[in-house]
Amino acid sequence: MTLLMFWFRCVHPPSGAVAITAVLGGSTVHALGYAFVLFPVGINSLALLAAAIVYHRLTGHRYPHHASTKTPPLDHEATEMFTRADLDAVLRRRSEILDVDAADLEWMLKEIARESHRRRVKSPNPS
Repeated sequence: MTLLMFWFRCVHPPSGAVAITAVLGGSTVHALGYAFVLFPVGINSLALLAAAIVYHRLTGHRYPHHASTKTPPLDHEATEMFTRADLDAVLRRRSEILDVDAADLEWMLKEIARESHRRRVKSPNPS
């Protein structure tokens, strides 16, 4: 399971603890058999999901996160700062997993570029 999580770039450390507990848990865990998947793993997973939904509703965040499909409109100058290919190249060179969707990261960087451009146009800095 852990290898699949790394393959799909969705690391969740508690799942590693569950796998280790299942293997090293001794006779008590082994006696539970597949019931170990339901109790305590299934119940705890549902409790965590419920807590996440409640927390995100209370704080105004969406859960689960849905990536934005809209790319903000940018002028030519701001768009030329980087391309999606540049972003993908940098992400491939990283030695660790960055837990953010590339489309979300691209959207955020373009929003930052747009805001920066808007600020420069509003109050130009004389050279």
